[in-house]
Amino acid sequence: MKRQQNPITLLGVLLLIVAALGFYFLIPDKDMDLTTCVQPGSTASEIGFLPPYLLKEIAHCYPGKSKYLQTLTLTEKLKSSAQSRQGMFYQLFHRSARRVYDAKHLEDLPGLKARFEGEPPVRDMIVNNCYDYGGLVRDYYRAVHNREGLDGKGSRLKFVVHYGKDFENAYWDGEFMVFGDGDQEIFSTFVDLVVTGHELTHGVTENEARTAYWGMPGALNEHYSDVFGVLIKQWSLKQTAKQADWLIGDSLFTKKVAAGVKTDPERRKLPAALRDMLEPGTAYDITVNPKDPQSEHLKDEQPARLRDYKQTLSDNGGVHYNSGIANRAFALFAISDGGYAYEKPAQIWYRARRLAGRTPSFVQFAYWTVKACRQLYPGDEELVAKLKKAWSTVDVVPDQKEPDNRTPRIKDRPVH
Repeated sequence: MKRQQNPITLLGVLLLIVAALGFYFLIPDKDMDLTTCVQPGSTASEIGFLPPYLLKEIAHCYPGKSKYLQTLTLTEKLKSSAQSRQGMFYQLFHRSARRVYDAKHLEDLPGLKARFEGEPPVRDMIVNNCYDYGGLVRDYYRAVHNREGLDGKGSRLKFVVHYGKDFENAYWDGEFMVFGDGDQEIFSTFVDLVVTGHELTHGVTENEARTAYWGMPGALNEHYSDVFGVLIKQWSLKQTAKQADWLIGDSLFTKKVAAGVKTDPERRKLPAALRDMLEPGTAYDITVNPKDPQSEHLKDEQPARLRDYKQTLSDNGGVHYNSGIANRAFALFAISDGGYAYEKPAQIWYRARRLAGRTPSFVQFAYWTVKACRQLYPGDEELVAKLKKAWSTVDVVPDQKEPDNRTPRIKDRPVH
């Protein structure tokens, strides 16, 4: 005779399983999120805020200091770690809660709990600054773009500070925002509001457009992060586009590093930065040996116009070099608009990024900015004219939609 299962017993077992799974996923120290899933081949892991060519140049000029090459090695390790986590699920219903961890100069992520959402400040100001900057990034996307979290569903914002012994960089790996410590010789700090906004915006871009991270699309990917990184700063300070300095990473370098020569006399007192959106190619000028008048200099080499587009196989096809072309177009447009860049210009770029899709060229993206402008502000042809003029200043004509992406492709190169 076949034995019948007691339905009450089965129900009890099922409830125990559900409770156990709920406990597993919702305990405070688990870093899982059921609302998003990083797909293989996405752009979640990029190559760090500091471009690899700059680290290689510095390492070449300072051969006795291995930490700059060590940073490149650790960056590759982070990329591999990020790829191994692709496909992981994350937790539900936490409304962009912040979690800051301290790696204690080790290379294991995430490290020890340092400060979580709603907790009071701690003694470590790097932790507190990271926590505060993450909050400003979250609040900007909520207030300006009605977006909850990087995925639009409230995913956690997770940060790791004091990563590695000689990690001179900041990095978004698709799950964690990772900061190294400055060496106080060339680099002061990587925990900076614009840097934080830049890196976390890679997560927004991944979810909005999944823009590829190589060649011209990759330069636009970097450009999006620069744009929204600087907009977050301007929004937090309530600066107009004309008042803003348009610098990316202006707290990055120590005072030993000078800015390049600006064409605008009013901007010549600005500090060194990693990039200057308004005047690409003038952000920094590193004197290798200040005591030697003939010393070698490491200078910002970003092009400011499409005619000077840098063709290279390094830097994922020049993504950090060539982002300056679109950066200048945005800054010029925002200033010509005459108000706050985080208002109309921000809304146009936010929409155009999604419209442009995964592999746009500069001309294609410019076309979609004009399209977005007309969709958002119908009848405002004066604004369209300002937008077109800004693009034409950098040799980009947005009146035509290119049939395909003209960026030289790197065969069999993985997209990060």
